[in-house]
Amino acid sequence: MLKRFVTWTGCIAWCALAVVTAHAEDAKPVENTRQVGDLSWHTDYATAYRQARDEHKQLLLFFRDEKDLLTAGQLEQNVLAKPELKATLSKFVRAMIPTTAMAPLAKDAKPEDKPVRVLDYTAFAHMHKQAGLAIVDLVNAKDHLYGNVVSAHPFSSNTLTNVASVKIMLELPRGTITQRVLTYVLRVHPEQPASVWGQGDHVLFEQCRVASQLMVNYGSVGHHDWGNRSALVGNHFGNSPMEVASIGGGATLFEAAQSAVNVWRGSGVHWGMMITPNRFFGYDMVQSANGTWFANGLFVQ
Repeated sequence: MLKRFVTWTGCIAWCALAVVTAHAEDAKPVENTRQVGDLSWHTDYATAYRQARDEHKQLLLFFRDEKDLLTAGQLEQNVLAKPELKATLSKFVRAMIPTTAMAPLAKDAKPEDKPVRVLDYTAFAHMHKQAGLAIVDLVNAKDHLYGNVVSAHPFSSNTLTNVASVKIMLELPRGTITQRVLTYVLRVHPEQPASVWGQGDHVLFEQCRVASQLMVNYGSVGHHDWGNRSALVGNHFGNSPMEVASIGGGATLFEAAQSAVNVWRGSGVHWGMMITPNRFFGYDMVQSANGTWFANGLFVQ
């Protein structure tokens, strides 16, 4: 039952974004842009989406609250316009749209169909309908990340406070939103555990998801089926992995990730693995039906 719940939740999010995607592809191009520092940003969601899709890039969205121009202006002037972010931002297709932006209607829309606000779609649930930054992955149409929201940073989470934190978010390894949020929380941690600065690996990310799902299924923190997982990872890398497991909770994705990291920080054994430099790493967390998050990390020298 728990496994079905998590799978169904993921399906809803993916399907919701698919609707936004289909509408974006149908809409007529709009060439409006906004200049921030040395870089231009699209001001039309559909145009930006098409470009990111065609160029196989990630789409960076700045949901801008027109009623809070002070906050928006501070992010633009004090962070996004800074020269030290130019090279990183240039790798993205960038769009700056109001929080009230509506998703375009599809070509086959019925007369009674009404536009839906982009932020109201389930795919952007972790934005909590607020201003902030989000990333949609459109790099590879053949992989499981394609078309998914892989980062969601509402301003209320108080995470993107300076150039350094935004740069960390933009340079996270490709992964799901849960894999990336755990990596982000660890990379901005005051102690900056060394293992998370290795190379994020898709095999380890996937095995962390599997391990987290097993904890959800069992309803307990532990290294369930460690023998098989260890052998699989060991065969892939030619070296045995190390693993950490945790539990978290909170009203937002960030609170859950921070909670799980705090549990790890309180364990000398777990934190010792996490602060040790490792060549490869992976993290993920899965939420159970009762709202509890189970988190897992894997490292390989």
